[in-house]
Amino acid sequence: VPPRQLAPVRRLNARWMERQLRTLGAGPDTVVWVRWPTPELVDALPRLRPAATIYECVDAYHATPGMTGRWLPRHEDAERRLVAYSDAVVVPSDHLADRFRAAPCVRIVPHGVDLGRFHFEPPRARPLADPVVGFVGTLDYKLDLGFLAHLARERPHWRIRLIGPIQEGFDPLALSSYRNVTVEPPVPYDRVGPTIASFDASMMPYFDAPLYAASDPLKNLEIMAVGRPAVARPTRALDAYADLV
Repeated sequence: VPPRQLAPVRRLNARWMERQLRTLGAGPDTVVWVRWPTPELVDALPRLRPAATIYECVDAYHATPGMTGRWLPRHEDAERRLVAYSDAVVVPSDHLADRFRAAPCVRIVPHGVDLGRFHFEPPRARPLADPVVGFVGTLDYKLDLGFLAHLARERPHWRIRLIGPIQEGFDPLALSSYRNVTVEPPVPYDRVGPTIASFDASMMPYFDAPLYAASDPLKNLEIMAVGRPAVARPTRALDAYADLV
């Protein structure tokens, strides 16, 4: 769609977005907390005139698969405008903060774990010849199916459990031929910690990609909180835990 034809649609979408947010109570007496720089949302913010606007960036959104072609400059433009409009930008790590150093107010708020839900549990007695290795989290494009298939082939006596909601980019059929791999439905949040504790080791089998290189895996803290070995590809955010991961 040529830009001149896209502009009226974008204005219409921005007005629709503004109306939806006003229905939810957004306005001069509210704080708007934004997790994704949707162009229409950024267009609507000046009309809403909230008391404060916070942009929380928890991942390198610009490195998300599919952020190519015309989508990347649209995202970059929307994010720049959102950062300029926001009263504060909140990120979980230094390497994400680097992207917003020009912003007037950047706050680093590291990930944390509720130790009431993720508390240490002693390992269960189990023959070391038959370990259980698992992952609890969203099953999507971030997971390296090629690596998981390789692991299943090379360690047929290991039980590999993948637990969580299946989303775009994850094909469970790619692992269906491996009898030692199970793809299981998500567990309630209160059960995530005990489920990780039921493994002998927990892994973060993410793709070696720019999105992962810029990430700060909360999963690592959850694994360590319950006292299980954590396995992952090296990345800047995990350097501080190199003696444990």
